[in-house]
Amino acid sequence: MRAGAGLRAPRHPTRGNLASACKELGLVDRGIALRERTLADRERELGTDHHTTVTTRSNLALDYIEAGRFDEGIALGRQTLAERERILGPDHPDTLTTRSNLELGLSRTGRITRRSRWERRSSLIANV
Repeated sequence: MRAGAGLRAPRHPTRGNLASACKELGLVDRGIALRERTLADRERELGTDHHTTVTTRSNLALDYIEAGRFDEGIALGRQTLAERERILGPDHPDTLTTRSNLELGLSRTGRITRRSRWERRSSLIANV
C-alpha cells in the first residue's frame, strides 16, 4: 500500500473558502452550490450537530439571504438558530451571529421591524 492511500485531503475548508471567494467576485450561484455541497459532505462525515457543520449551515443561510433567496435563508437560519441555542446556549457569540443574520433576512423581507431584543428572540424561531 502506498503512503497516504485511503487518506482524504481536507478539502472542505478549502471549498468553504472558495464559496466565499465566489460570492465576493459576484459568482453567487457558484458560491452557493459549493457551500451546499460542503454542507452535505459535512453532515454526512461529521454529523448534523458538529460545530463545523452548524457553522457551514449558518453561512449557507446567510448566502441565501444575501442572494435574495429569503424563504430558503430564513428557514435554514431558523433551523440553525434553534440548533445553536440548544447546543451552545442563547448568549454564545456564534448563536448571536446566527440570530443577527436571521434578523437581517427577516428585516429585508419586512417580516420584522424594530422591536425589543426579547420580542425578536421569540419571534425568530416561530413562524413570523
